[in-house]
Amino acid sequence: TSTTSARKDNPTFFLAKILNNIGILHYSMGKLIASIATFEESLDIQRSIMGSIAGDEAGHMLLNMSVTLINAGMVSVKHNQLEVASSLVEEGLIVQQSVLPDNHRAVKSTLKLLSSLLHQDGNSSEPLSSIEELEIELPRQLSLGSQRKTNEVMSRCVDMLSLGSVKNELNGQQRVSHSMQYKYLAQLIASEGQSKRHCSWVDVGEQMSCDKDFNLSTICEQASRHLKQNETTKATELFHRIRRSRSNKCGDVDLIVASIHHILGLIHLHTQNYQSARVELQEATKIRSRKLDPDHSDVLASQTKRAITMIALQDYDKALSTLQRLLANLRKRFGYNHYSVAIILNCIGICHYEFGGTLTALKSFEESVEILQGSTKEPENDHEKKFLLILLSRALSNLSFIQFKRKEYAEAIVALEEGLKVQKIALGEHHTFVKSTIESLAFMMAVANCLDNKDKLNQVTKMYCEMLRQ
Repeated sequence: TSTTSARKDNPTFFLAKILNNIGILHYSMGKLIASIATFEESLDIQRSIMGSIAGDEAGHMLLNMSVTLINAGMVSVKHNQLEVASSLVEEGLIVQQSVLPDNHRAVKSTLKLLSSLLHQDGNSSEPLSSIEELEIELPRQLSLGSQRKTNEVMSRCVDMLSLGSVKNELNGQQRVSHSMQYKYLAQLIASEGQSKRHCSWVDVGEQMSCDKDFNLSTICEQASRHLKQNETTKATELFHRIRRSRSNKCGDVDLIVASIHHILGLIHLHTQNYQSARVELQEATKIRSRKLDPDHSDVLASQTKRAITMIALQDYDKALSTLQRLLANLRKRFGYNHYSVAIILNCIGICHYEFGGTLTALKSFEESVEILQGSTKEPENDHEKKFLLILLSRALSNLSFIQFKRKEYAEAIVALEEGLKVQKIALGEHHTFVKSTIESLAFMMAVANCLDNKDKLNQVTKMYCEMLRQ
């Protein structure tokens, strides 16, 4: 029996895989109990039908089972059930090894995960490694680890705003909301609590006594859990309560008070409450600027978010003046070829475009692309490479957008083709961003070839779309 016909005769085969993916959705929404229950149901089904399947199909089922076992183990970690998690991952490893050779990268990744689990003490906040997607010629199951890693990378890219596609241009508010999605917020807040930037605070004289018993990381982790459950009000109330207590103890001009203002600004920014975000980020910038050097990372972080808030409010004049000051400080701190400089140049390009200056916008995007092309040549690790590639793909997309508006169609197509290639490397061929880029590229090609016959535009766009998808 062929693999295809075997699947048709086993609808439970698909049910188990769908349940695994539903478990991932529950996990991403913070519903851990529902997630583990769904994974267990998937495993029960897979175990019940294993005896009735043979050949290649049995190998495929075993690989699916190993993914579900490891996913269930990762949820158990979130419940602080490390023994259960280790047991599930170990079973997943045994199942994997029954199908794959010991030197397969999936087996090696599971061994690494199991090793990290066995060395956990229950209090560590270090993220666990997870299996990568299995390279098999069969439908793939989702992996909690790969999804989480992608979200971590995407959460770092939120400052790299997009002009939108040539068919669907965005306004200032849409550009910000499109990039700063709620699903990245919990990760951002947790990362803010763990940021090494705050280590410099102990060097600020009178701050020492106030910081002694304060654990910002724990507070951010608690708020992150609220945000994963869509409990935004509880998260903001927690930070307001901490800020009031902190202000009473250490005064208003306090670095932790400033950090809480900044975090509240992030929450408001990602929930599209832009006026409140502006107030919080302005206060964070004011306090940090009084306590720290102009090119300190905390000052630069608050100024960046404040400028993006101004773009959301379509106050491009203030946004541009803030971004230009920020650019000077970033260059002073990191030099002219750092990715953070490219991000600010990208935002400056967006402001110039809103003022009608397509030539100045073009120059900003070209410089941003040039910096990122250099940065992607020697990344520190795979995580950093993916981050830089996503930034580069967005910069190329914006460059292409401006070139198209200037009727430089050939240049626009070349830039977006490069952006599409970079996107596929970073996100995979089936990502929604990749599909959107293909549609934009097809439209550009159609416009360039239908200048004298607009009636054929839709037809030619569909033709190019089909061609690019092959």
